[in-house]
Amino acid sequence: MSIRNWVEKNVISALVVLTIMSCYANVIMANNGFYTPITSIQGLSQNEVRCIVQDKKGYLWIGTQDGLNQYDGYEFQKYSRIPFEKNSLSSDFVNVLLEDDKERLWIGTIDGLDILDKSRSKFTNLTSFIKPQKSSSNVTSI
Repeated sequence: MSIRNWVEKNVISALVVLTIMSCYANVIMANNGFYTPITSIQGLSQNEVRCIVQDKKGYLWIGTQDGLNQYDGYEFQKYSRIPFEKNSLSSDFVNVLLEDDKERLWIGTIDGLDILDKSRSKFTNLTSFIKPQKSSSNVTSI
């Protein structure tokens, strides 16, 4: 075996070993506190997350079947539907989220489309302004 063949064989073997070790290191770090799952134990309204978006200020907005959650990295603020309150969510079942250029949060729920003015914590329900073509007001994409 020539020196060149020996070097090529060992370099390729070393690269394969390093790649496997790198993948394994990611798994080890995930299990040693570098990644912490967020659940209802930490304050999330429900463990089944339907959608998630990070706004321009760094907050995570998490939509569940039990309302909208704002997460600042430490604590949760939960927004829920308040019956007969026009400035609340149209439904607690949140399907989709989007932040626009004006930093407003658009929220699609099973009962319509809302916009949250984050500076005033005020929801505006747009479903009443738009006549649904179907009998359903379920918003699944924005």
